[in-house]
Amino acid sequence: SCANPGTRVADNWVWSPMGQVNMHMPEVWGLLQFSSKAPKTAAVEKYGEWPVRYTAHILYYAMRSYAGSHGGAITTDVKVLVSYAEQPSVLDGECTSIPTIIPLAHPYTYSATIRAGKYELTMRSDRLITVRTI
Repeated sequence: SCANPGTRVADNWVWSPMGQVNMHMPEVWGLLQFSSKAPKTAAVEKYGEWPVRYTAHILYYAMRSYAGSHGGAITTDVKVLVSYAEQPSVLDGECTSIPTIIPLAHPYTYSATIRAGKYELTMRSDRLITVRTI
């Protein structure tokens, strides 16, 4: 929507990070926990998929940064991506498996797999993510 219909000024009414107009970044959305209990009495539930999802977020942007510096090329070497990562320690295998990156048939595309606990995440280079229980 626009503040004044017909003008080019955006009036975005979405819950997204401050300073970001792009609402298509689900990896930075907040999480809500609903409860029928009285306010502040419910225990916070741990989101078990978070470690694999966050690692995928860091991996995606590290690869994007790497590709931007290498003519669009990708790498399957996670050690190389560490220097392009927003938080390099996330890719070191301490909280999740070290991501496995497989190049796909189309140039500049890949699939990555990350495991932690009972979850396995697969992410394509277009950020399509699937998580399954293993």
